[in-house]
Amino acid sequence: MLGTQNRPSGGPMKVTEQLHHAEDDAAHMIVRGERVVRADRYVLVFILILLTILSSAFVSDGSWGLIVTLLLQTATLLVALRTSDAGRKSQTVAGVVALLTIAGVSIALLTGNERLAHVAYASSMAALVAVTPIAIVRRLMSHPTVNITTITGAANIYLLFGLFWASVYTTIGALTHVGAQTPAQAFFISATGRTPIASDFIYYSYTTLTTVGYGDLTSASQIGRMISITEALVGQLYLVIVVSVLVANVGRIRPVKKAEEAEAAEATPAE
Repeated sequence: MLGTQNRPSGGPMKVTEQLHHAEDDAAHMIVRGERVVRADRYVLVFILILLTILSSAFVSDGSWGLIVTLLLQTATLLVALRTSDAGRKSQTVAGVVALLTIAGVSIALLTGNERLAHVAYASSMAALVAVTPIAIVRRLMSHPTVNITTITGAANIYLLFGLFWASVYTTIGALTHVGAQTPAQAFFISATGRTPIASDFIYYSYTTLTTVGYGDLTSASQIGRMISITEALVGQLYLVIVVSVLVANVGRIRPVKKAEEAEAAEATPAE
């Protein structure tokens, strides 16, 4: 009785059929994976984010500096949405928001309303940067295997965290600055006596995200300090949980989703 129960059902023919199905699934996953990887350009997005960060060191607090930073970040985010296949509607909405932001910032600067220009720039960038990682995550979930493209996409999300919080800090500074103060002067307290500038928002954001914490700059307000703590926690948890899990599963093939099989079955006409 026991020998009968342990015997594979269906015999050798059933085993051979299962092997053929497994080979077909593996071939399907490989083809689908190659198609997904070819469509993704996360290395390009990674380079654009780094260029955006590095260029901030050469951008002044003046109106032209704000426009240059806005254009760089907008181009980076639109490319990220495009390569993540975010959908035509999402890309259109992001493009419209970007164009409205550029127009609004330009008009505000021409009329001399720098507070409105900084608030419009920072708040819209925060919104776009917050949406982009969602599109990247959805795209990465479609990867049949964890590969270098998947890891690069995850690294892009980490870098976008820094841009997001930099935009939040800029918004706080733009809303709280008084008189001739710049948003950076309103937000920061400098331990070295150096006058804070616009690029310090990105510098401060990434030193907080990576928990380096040089100590030369700190937030002047309680809300700024609490948000800084949030950024540090999210940055560390993301590295420890998300990135480490992805690295540990490099090369592993994900099983074919049951949802795909169900969709294929629904598409087949019933006899």
